[in-house]
Amino acid sequence: WYGSAIHELKETWKQRLVFRLLGFVPQIIGAAFVRDISSIASYAGLFTILSYTICPSLLQIFSSRLMVEAGLTTKTQYSNVFSNEASAWMVAILGAVLIIYAIIGLATKSFVDAF
Repeated sequence: WYGSAIHELKETWKQRLVFRLLGFVPQIIGAAFVRDISSIASYAGLFTILSYTICPSLLQIFSSRLMVEAGLTTKTQYSNVFSNEASAWMVAILGAVLIIYAIIGLATKSFVDAF
């Protein structure tokens, strides 16, 4: 969003407030409609799967492609056998399957609990 201006903006209290509000307001709104804390935690877990599996693997895939396009090496001192595009795609696909499985599980639990 902010590009090179991020260092100037992170010192602004208004910007910090906006991002802090973005971090907790959705949970407050969800809590207003759903009283069961386990339901809220279940849906929050979907975003955890997304942020721990799919986002990092897509970041690895597309950043390595940009590095290759720029003529730079993708190898670092932290590279290992899993530092390749195939491994990143496997993690992203696994994360997507887990999210779909969790959504189906939550939907069927909600459906069964309704009756």
